[in-house]
Amino acid sequence: MLPALFLGYVLIKSIERSDSFLETLRDYCTFAPFDYVEREGLLERKFNATYALILVNVIIHYGIELLGPQAWVAATTNLAFLPLRFQLWNFVLSPLAHMFLHAEAEHLWGNMFFLWIFGLVLERSIGWKKLLRIYLLSGLIADLVPAYLKILMFEDWSVGIGASGAISGLVGAFALRLF
Repeated sequence: MLPALFLGYVLIKSIERSDSFLETLRDYCTFAPFDYVEREGLLERKFNATYALILVNVIIHYGIELLGPQAWVAATTNLAFLPLRFQLWNFVLSPLAHMFLHAEAEHLWGNMFFLWIFGLVLERSIGWKKLLRIYLLSGLIADLVPAYLKILMFEDWSVGIGASGAISGLVGAFALRLF
């Protein structure tokens, strides 16, 4: 019954928008449909930041995994947020690189699932440039604040990896867009 109601809704929307049924169905096959920023179609877009972020995360994770355990230790030691071996190059690179490292495949795919759900819808409503800004800024802040508090209170630090903070920022932006 629910699929029939959904298809009926899509049919009404396609007539209302003067688009074909298949184009409208493609536009509404997300978890929460929003209008596009400039009314472009999903397949007419020149760049999709959500899919690019997913692709980069997957390539980095499995690329490091293919190189073996030594590469994983080197990556987490040098590129995690607050790296264990401070050098100028990794001090500059690690605030960005830590968002693309994941502990295991479950960690990676859990993050990518939520990035796919919320990122696509949010990107459709705010555009890919704002999405990237929110992703990178919230990923940085999500590890910066706990690291600062841990150093301040315990005079110690721990390394941070993963895109969970960045994706939490996207989910927060998504929630704000609903109001």
